[in-house]
Amino acid sequence: MATDKNIIKNWFRNGLKPTQEQFWAWQDSYWHKSEKIPQQQIEGLDGSLANKADASQLNGKAEKDASGLTEDNVIAWKEALGVGELPSNIATVDEGEKVGNTHTKEQIEELLTLESVTTRGNYTPVDIAFNQEKTLNVGFDKVQRFTYVGDFNKQNVGIDNVIIGQLTLQNATKVSNTVAIGNEVGNGVTEGDNNVLVGTSVAKYGSKLYGSTFVGAGAGIAPGMGKPISDVRELSPVIANSRFMKKDSFGKYMFGIDLNDPSDDYIVNSGMSTIVGASYNSSSNPTTFLMSTIIGASPYFNVLFRSYNNIFIGSGNWSTYTRVQFVNSMVIGNNLDFGVGSGFRNGILAIHNDPNNFTKIDQALITGHFGERWFKVNGKINLDMSRTPNANGDDNFNKTLTINGNGTIGYEDKPKKRKLMLRNDIPVNTETPTDIEALSVYLEAGKNYFIDFHFAFDFKGYLGMQYFASFYSNELTEMYPIYEDFQVGTVAINTRESMDLYNSNSGYTYGNGFYQYSNNKDFSYKFLFNPPVNMSLKLMVKGIPMDQVRKDYLMKKGSYIEIEEII
Repeated sequence: MATDKNIIKNWFRNGLKPTQEQFWAWQDSYWHKSEKIPQQQIEGLDGSLANKADASQLNGKAEKDASGLTEDNVIAWKEALGVGELPSNIATVDEGEKVGNTHTKEQIEELLTLESVTTRGNYTPVDIAFNQEKTLNVGFDKVQRFTYVGDFNKQNVGIDNVIIGQLTLQNATKVSNTVAIGNEVGNGVTEGDNNVLVGTSVAKYGSKLYGSTFVGAGAGIAPGMGKPISDVRELSPVIANSRFMKKDSFGKYMFGIDLNDPSDDYIVNSGMSTIVGASYNSSSNPTTFLMSTIIGASPYFNVLFRSYNNIFIGSGNWSTYTRVQFVNSMVIGNNLDFGVGSGFRNGILAIHNDPNNFTKIDQALITGHFGERWFKVNGKINLDMSRTPNANGDDNFNKTLTINGNGTIGYEDKPKKRKLMLRNDIPVNTETPTDIEALSVYLEAGKNYFIDFHFAFDFKGYLGMQYFASFYSNELTEMYPIYEDFQVGTVAINTRESMDLYNSNSGYTYGNGFYQYSNNKDFSYKFLFNPPVNMSLKLMVKGIPMDQVRKDYLMKKGSYIEIEEII
């Protein structure tokens, strides 16, 4: 019988000595290792054992890892479950550190972005179709090496092309290096090289259009076949002699010239043209384009046959005359009439844009002829004076313009006039002549000069002034003697008026030139002179007082010599 645990503790307190009975009671309160504990003494054991199977019941049961199954057991289970043999390529997913051979839905959502797909490879052998009301196909042909967007027609044969739009180059053959954008852009274009066609039916009736650019609805309609090189030489020698029109690789790719053609008069096809615009058809525009740039909606409607070496820019232009042809010309403007009867058709220039009237091209504001190298302004000419050089005193401006009765402008030599002026007062005395270096003039042999002296002085009283106009070599080192055709005598000037010395001769000649007395403060000399040799005219001044008293005076600034060369 078990004794209470607290009673046993009281028996063994400090200072107490348990009795034999107490010691035995303590031992009897616990199970000894050698003793077996009865099942009924274990609390809850009956309930726990009630939920357990007997060993006999576990016979034939399989372990979780199937280690308890025999081969016969496995076969029996498969037959009972109806699973048969599992495939060797069964899918597994990642679990912990174990890596499966397929992805979960969450993993797939992360991996199926366009960027992740194209990073792993960007080629598909089939078209990609975007279905949103209309169908748009994007493809790349590895055999013919071109990319297309739209309904690409396989009748095309091309290399290195970019094709965008429906039915582009539908009937074209042997097209290379071509960009075509638009609906039915390439209808009728055959054997074209290095072309750019943008728009609807841009080259619908084209034939052998080489090295050309077409932009706009119907811009490249040129149904005519090629022309012999002799035709080009006659109408536009400059392009016939061009490096690009020889019978070589340039001519082959730019104008479709047949290198195997034995004839010297080989065929040249339309090429090297840029056409941007619309409103063309086969009966109202040229049939052959050679080196032409055409920009605008109907830049020259009803102008036929050939377009050789033309630059036409504009809209709403047409010809009131039929069967008109233009070559080697440049026309810029709107609402112009090409129908002129003056032969103004070859090598012409016309620029005009009238806001009110339909204008003949020979009446354009600016007209011209490239071959004859003239241009005409059919209107007024105004200069912006703030942007026009000032020619005053500039000897480089030595021509003047003149106009005849027909309006033709010519030029003539401008009379050369030079003016040398004193910038400061110069002292002059009555003892020695004063050299006026600032008024030294160079004269060229064999030319006629009109020389005009204008002097101003500052002095008091009556004073005679003596002027020496002497002739020296160009470097002013050697004085020439006076010449027979220039003998001007002394003339006293007693008035303030200018004295004209044309052909005057008093019979007296000063040995080294001419001199003049005057008591005026302002006066001038004028004379004609034709120097036989190149020389310089040098001026010296000396005062001679009438009362023999030495006086000082000034030649004032503003005094000048003017020399005009007479043509």
